Amino acid sequence: MQILIVSISGEAEAIKDIRGISSASVSRGHSVTIFLTGDGVNHLRDGERLAEFSSMGVRLLACRTSARDRGVALDRELPKGVEMSSLTALIELMESSDRAVFL
Repeated sequence: MQILIVSISGEAEAIKDIRGISSASVSRGHSVTIFLTGDGVNHLRDGERLAEFSSMGVRLLACRTSARDRGVALDRELPKGVEMSSLTALIELMESSDRAVFL
């Protein structure tokens, strides 16, 4: 099963919820993609927290426009394993995923 988690909140509690859902899903053999958009791109500033997702095999995507609009320096703040993406890709992911969760 393909699980899509869309982070629209930059709150610290949101990343804890995303970690819990991702961990549970991966442990059950599901593929997980996390898409950071809106204020969710602020999580890019904490690369250490995001690194654990890559180690779990979770795909990490971030909206390029949201990052630019919120002043995230993509040349300095893009954590290892995060791919820049677009809202068009988010729509495609929503269509191809079995479940989508927005946090």
